[in-house]
Amino acid sequence: MPIIVEIILFLAILALDHALAGQTERFLDQLKQLNRPRYQSWLKLNAIFTGLNILLLILVGWQLFKGQYASACGISLIVLLGDTLKWHRIRQTVKN
Repeated sequence: MPIIVEIILFLAILALDHALAGQTERFLDQLKQLNRPRYQSWLKLNAIFTGLNILLLILVGWQLFKGQYASACGISLIVLLGDTLKWHRIRQTVKN
């Protein structure tokens, strides 16, 4: 795969991850406004995932620095998958 395609894919993954992060924050705000008892546990889970994402994104930066674009895209997909699962669980809690 050409390098430019891998870079575009990487940027698209980061854009999706950023959009999911914004939605997750909105759902957490809704949980807080609804005064749900599980709000604190979801807030802690969000903080743990955010810390893990920061570590993985540092690893992605290192992979990009070394020129291993495919590896950086793979790690970014793992970050996106984790954020998607977190977003889905918090969204289900808000809807119920």
